[in-house]
Amino acid sequence: MIKKFAFIVAVFAAVALKGMAQEPFAVKPAPFKKYVRVEKGVQLHQKPSAQSARLAWDDSEESSLLTWRKGKSRPGEMPVDAQVLPVWQEQGEWYKAQYYEKTVFVMKKYCTDVQLRPLKDLGDYQVVRVIPSGKYKDYCLSLTYISGGCQLLLGKYVDGMFVFEYTAECNASHQGSNYMDAEGVVYFNMELADEDGDPSADKIINDAKTIAFLMSNVDNMPHHPLYVFGIEGDDHVYSSYVEEF
Repeated sequence: MIKKFAFIVAVFAAVALKGMAQEPFAVKPAPFKKYVRVEKGVQLHQKPSAQSARLAWDDSEESSLLTWRKGKSRPGEMPVDAQVLPVWQEQGEWYKAQYYEKTVFVMKKYCTDVQLRPLKDLGDYQVVRVIPSGKYKDYCLSLTYISGGCQLLLGKYVDGMFVFEYTAECNASHQGSNYMDAEGVVYFNMELADEDGDPSADKIINDAKTIAFLMSNVDNMPHHPLYVFGIEGDDHVYSSYVEEF
């Protein structure tokens, strides 16, 4: 798990989708009760107890990993700077919240309620777009370029945030029709690649057949909901993975 979620969000361009049989996939609104800002330096715990394990980044490996730790800090351990957390529920003096893919507990006294801000309406990032109308209105596509490949996310703009429901590895490395292999990897035609040979978001979202192909294959993609949101008075973009709910 990398420390920061870097993503390039693109949206389905205004292509002619009329008459296509594939129905848009369902997207669930964020399940969180509220959002809170956490004071700097406050630890996140595995259970609603200050004696339970704390969440930390382990930088001793090639890539940073989130891990639960007890006792003294170890070499390579870095504290978690939560900043803003989505809250599942209250448990006495604690909030049960989400930090990336981890369910955590944080003491209420170190938290302040915050409000969401619409990412799209404020034009936070020039690369963020949503389809304005039609069958796939508000559905979106994200391509995240990582070492050795590319990750594709499919989702929808809902209640001021991006809700990505499906994810798949992808590349643009062959001639012929787009296809998905038995492992769920998406292979785009080389004509949909950029000058570096990577899948091009601009080309993909302007190709009606490719959009229809992706929509028709979501059932073969891992379902791993990711919520990307913004907070009033804050220019940062936050994200949280959640398990099925």
